[in-house]
Amino acid sequence: YAPATHEAQSTEYDERRDRNKQGRCSDCGIQTYKKLLGRDFAPINNEYVLNGRCLTCKPLGTSAAPARPAAPAVSTDHG
Repeated sequence: YAPATHEAQSTEYDERRDRNKQGRCSDCGIQTYKKLLGRDFAPINNEYVLNGRCLTCKPLGTSAAPARPAAPAVSTDHG
């Protein structure tokens, strides 16, 4: 157990969570959503952000969700 490592991970997690709550990219901090009244946010569109998606950290053509491993091939040869 390394307290310094745990503390660093916790601090990084807190920073990412705070960025997300503020309508910013959790990775780089660029503003991705505009705060409206109350708790509502509107996605931003500009040269760096498309519909609230940070194009620097998550460029188009890449999945925002983690990649899943391919399913194993099933053999139909019984012979």
